[in-house]
Amino acid sequence: MFAHGKGGGIDLRGFVGDGQSVIIQCKHWIHSSRQSLIRYMERVDAPKVAKLAPARYLLASSADRTPESKRKLRLALAPYIRSEQDIYGLREIESELRKRPHIVRSISGYGTRTPSTC
Repeated sequence: MFAHGKGGGIDLRGFVGDGQSVIIQCKHWIHSSRQSLIRYMERVDAPKVAKLAPARYLLASSADRTPESKRKLRLALAPYIRSEQDIYGLREIESELRKRPHIVRSISGYGTRTPSTC
């Protein structure tokens, strides 16, 4: 996991068994239109992703996604995003967290703890 700020298109990075990279990009675009994110990804992040050339790229956004906006994002980030299922909008993120309440419990208060309470 990388710090907040310019990360060159990477928020989380991992490696699969054969050493190929998997990159997860998180976008907090809750007050922007779907089209704004699509345009930004096409113009700004797609070239960065192509330069990184990960085996797989996943995108998480704080805004809801429609099937059409997911299709456009997949096309903008092909071949790194394999399917629309590699794109998570707010509802998918919430759904995944509901399936894993231990994650929510483990991060409650994240960022509000002092060193003495960690």
